[in-house]
Amino acid sequence: MLQNKRAASHLMRHAKPGARVAVGGMKFLPWWWGAPIKLITGYRTRHCLTTYRGLRAPCAPLLAYCPDLKVIEIFHLGTSYVAAGTVRAV
Repeated sequence: MLQNKRAASHLMRHAKPGARVAVGGMKFLPWWWGAPIKLITGYRTRHCLTTYRGLRAPCAPLLAYCPDLKVIEIFHLGTSYVAAGTVRAV
């Protein structure tokens, strides 16, 4: 859902300014050191994703709505994350 700007926009239309947002999901590691782990992660999630595009920065579409969105926890050798932020006033 986070990779689709239209879906992110729809979701954020229902969030009031000041609301806390928490998201979690998977992300890809940098190529230079994460290639073996990326291959395993990509294979294991092949049934859950329609595209791998944008998985280096999976929260990017939400930054327009939550400029303070930050990753607060990383799991599974860096391939999973939880991020939190606050919806900005329009």
